[in-house]
Parts: sequence; C-alpha cells; structure tokens
Amino acid sequence: MKFKKHFFRTCPLFVLLLLSCSAQSAPANATDHKSVTLTIAHVNDTHSHIEPTTLNLKFDSLSAYVQAGGLPRLNAKIKELRQNDPNLLFLHAGDLFQGTIYFQKFQGLADLYFFEAAGLDALTVGNHEFDKGPDVLNSFAEQADFPLLAANIVIKEGSSLTDKIRPFIIKEVGGEKIAIIGLGTPQTKFISSPGELVSFDNPVTVIKKQIEQHSRIGINKILVLSHLGFEADIRLARSVPEIDVIIGGHSHTQQGPFKKLGLHSFGPYPLIVQNPANQNTLIVQAWQNACELGVLHVTFDEQGVISQYSGNPELLVDDDFLTKNAAGEKVPVTAVIKKQILTLIDKDPLIEVVEEDPAVMPKYHEFTASLAQLKQTVVGHAQDDLIRGPNRGPGILMTDAMLWKTKNLGVNVALLNSGGARDNIFAGPITVDRIYAAHPFGNTLVIVELSGQELLAVLDENSQLYAGKGSPPYVSGMRFSIDKKNPKGKRITELQIRAADHQWVNVDNHKLYKIVIPSFLANGGDYNDTLKNAKNKLDTGFIDAEILIDYVKGMKVIKESDEVRIKIIKK
Repeated sequence: MKFKKHFFRTCPLFVLLLLSCSAQSAPANATDHKSVTLTIAHVNDTHSHIEPTTLNLKFDSLSAYVQAGGLPRLNAKIKELRQNDPNLLFLHAGDLFQGTIYFQKFQGLADLYFFEAAGLDALTVGNHEFDKGPDVLNSFAEQADFPLLAANIVIKEGSSLTDKIRPFIIKEVGGEKIAIIGLGTPQTKFISSPGELVSFDNPVTVIKKQIEQHSRIGINKILVLSHLGFEADIRLARSVPEIDVIIGGHSHTQQGPFKKLGLHSFGPYPLIVQNPANQNTLIVQAWQNACELGVLHVTFDEQGVISQYSGNPELLVDDDFLTKNAAGEKVPVTAVIKKQILTLIDKDPLIEVVEEDPAVMPKYHEFTASLAQLKQTVVGHAQDDLIRGPNRGPGILMTDAMLWKTKNLGVNVALLNSGGARDNIFAGPITVDRIYAAHPFGNTLVIVELSGQELLAVLDENSQLYAGKGSPPYVSGMRFSIDKKNPKGKRITELQIRAADHQWVNVDNHKLYKIVIPSFLANGGDYNDTLKNAKNKLDTGFIDAEILIDYVKGMKVIKESDEVRIKIIKK
C-alpha cells in the first residue's frame, strides 16, 4: 500500500476540464470505434470477510457444509482470469468496510492489502464506507492504489475527503475507451455517518449529465458502478438511456439459478432491462461477503451497442466437505460422497473449487494472528448470567440494541428469531469475542413497514415453531401473549406497542408500524412468509454484532431483564 493523494475533485468544473483534456485523443465519431469484448469481474458487499464463510449447499440429493470465498481465494481466481484475458476489469460495487472483527481491528486496511494484490480497478463508495466517519475513509483512500468513485457524492470545502472520491474513471480496453461512473446511495446520510460536509445528489440527474459529457468527446461505452441497490438500479436503467451495464451492490442480490444449490435467487444473470432508447441495459450483482465472483463478458459493436453477452456468477469454494453426524458434530463426508460432490461441481458453472492464493497467505496469517488481542477486548460488564430462554438472556439484549440503533429511523419494535441468539453471556467482563460467539451470523438490520394486522401475522408465524417445540422469539418495544392451544393465525393475543411516551397501547390493525428484524427473517427464514413477501423493506446495512458491541459499550453494565414481554398461555 502506498501513501498518496488522488488529485480529483467531484466539482463540475473539474469534470469538464478533465473531459476536455480527454477529448484530445478521443474518437471524433462512431466510425473511429471498433468492436471490442470486455470481461467484467465484480464483487460487492464483501464486508471485511477476509476469511471464508461456511455455507450449507445442496448437490442433487446430497448436502454438505463448505467454506466459500475469503479474500485469498478471490485473489487466486482473479489472478487466473487475468492470465487468460487481457481485457479484464475487476470492479467492486461498494461496502468493502464493516461486517467482521477484521474491520474492527484494521479499519479496512486488511481488505485493502488483498484488493490491491488482486489489481482492483475501482471501488464505488458504499454507505458502510462512512460508518466510522469521513476520516477513516480518508485514511483508506490515501493508501489505496485504486480509485474510489461516486459521481453523486458532493464533498464540501474543509472535508478530509477533498480530492479523494472521483466521479468516474476512463479505462482503455482493446484500444477502446470505457467510462466507469460511480454512484453512492443517498440513504447513506440516514444510515451511516458521512458528516455535515458530505452530501448526495440525485443519481438519475447526475448520471444523465455524466453520460452527456462523455458522449460529447466520443466515449460510447458506459458502465455504472452502483451502490444504489437492485431495485434502484432497475429504475435507473429504465430512466436513463445509454447505460450499457450497471454493476451493482447494496442489496446483496444473488442472481442466477442458485436455488438448485440450496441458496436464494432473485432472477437471471444478467438481468436485461430495456432503457428509454429501446436498447438493453445489463444489470448484475454478486451476492455478498466475497463468497462469489461475477464474471460478465460483453461485446460492443462499432456503434458502442452491446451485440453479445455471456457469463455467470461463480461460488468459490474449497474441497473440504462436512456433514453432521448423529451427535450433531460436523465431520468430513466419506471419500465416495466427496468424489460425487466434486464430479457435480465440475459440471456446474455456478460453483468452482479454487485454492487460496499462496502469494498472499503469509499476510493473511499475519492479520489473523493479530486479532487475538482484540478478541479479548472488554466492551462491558454483565452483572448477571444472561442465559438463553423466554424473556431472558442475550436475545433480550440484542433486540434492545436493534431498537436503540434504529429509533431515529422511526422504528417502533424489534423482533429476533430465537435461534438468532446462539450462546450465553455469563456474569463478568463481556469481550468482543463473546459478543461474536453469541451473535455470529453477521446479519444486517432490515426495517419493514407493516400494518398492525400484518404484524400480528408475523408474530404468529414466529410462534408456530414454539407451538410445536423450541423457544419463542425475542422482542423489544412490544408485548403480547402466545396461546399455544389456539390454531395458526389465532395464537397471538393482547398485542401492545410501547408509545413515544413509554405508555403501552393496543395495536391498531390498520395503522402502519416499522419493525426492525435481522436479514435472515427478512429473507423468509424460519417460515416467515409475511416478512419475505413484504414490499416496504430497507436494509440498513447495520451489522448485528457490531451494533451489540456499541450498545454494550454505551450501557457499560448489563443486567438480566425482569420484564415479561411474551406471556405464554398453556391451558
């Protein structure tokens, strides 16, 4: 990593001057262009997942736990692609920051090492890049060998980020100039900490001006590196002509037929949207946490129009496959099953066994070893043993933290599935390691707007597991009863919401309420069909364990709750 400044301002005057300079070597008209094929390798929302992520995948009738992604494995795949394709661009659509203990320790600089080693061409600034304020992002930008992009971010005088974020870059591929324009989400000002000297312009207005300026100097191939989210990218494509490809992030969208592997899928890769010029705009994302790499091949004709495209995202995995034995322990699969799984992987373009890049492993081990001290950092003190169970334990603490973090966004209540609290927190010092053990999944907080009737349905769905076996969910800001003898749809009674004046009021079936939930529930986990199908969702990007750390730091001393939030009626 090198310490340097990027002398690029996001002011309109600078953009015009830069474009004027570029015009000296730009093609004068379309006849000066030639056909070119470009490969776009892309990631998004990697969230400091330096280490691999454990996934439970299906392989026809088989299933196995496997390690997916991790930056050393991603580096190996990028190196392989570069060796075989001189027309490769490697792009990151934002939210490189936050998500694991690595970010708590290294503030993005561990990620920076791996992405520089992989030759990242550009990073769009995501909302999480501002989570620690502009100064931490500034430190990252000054040491980065790749540019940070966001054409709609306005940096005011006096900010440490002056000259650090570019609106676009021009890359020459196969003798043709490609414009890559960054867009950050305007939600950042509500869900992160950009400060008073950073503001966000309307993405549609900005991108139209950018395309017009590039068109004037003969650049007719436009890539948008967007951190707006999948639905917003679709609206952008439908609103703006002449965008060729949108490489997106923010919504952690997984495209392609991944359901056969037991994962979610939100449509084809790429998604094709007809823009106002009656031409196709390609939209792609590559899920999350560096588990997969999107690889899109695009051929432009002499007019700058996409004539061919192909590609798919690839899950990058190791070749150690585990299953659970009768005691519930994870153990290696048999040699016969491993051979069957590897045969299926060899035939599937969506998944590939990739060995980690040995060139970066010494640094990887150095980063990993230095985490030991941080894991033992004390963030608070538990006065009582917080033992998992109904109306008690770390789950109550977690929902209180969720509600605390999102109150300023108008949230009324918080809900956490019982399995979201994975371990107890015992009396005594509370360490960072203990927080991550209790809250290990790295879920983001999602805000959903529901009517009172829909909220009743959600709570009923979350009580159905408890009606058979298991534990009830954890909640904050509401209280109710579960009548186990009642049929589905009738189990929840006496639902009340805590009002702004701290008084309890009965739920209004027709009133709208904002509920904060983990992304696991937002995606329909634990049979939550109402939440899965809800239309008004906002993924804040707040990571559950990090929110809990901040909450415990503020509270200093944690006591067991004596409040009965969920009353169980058994007879």
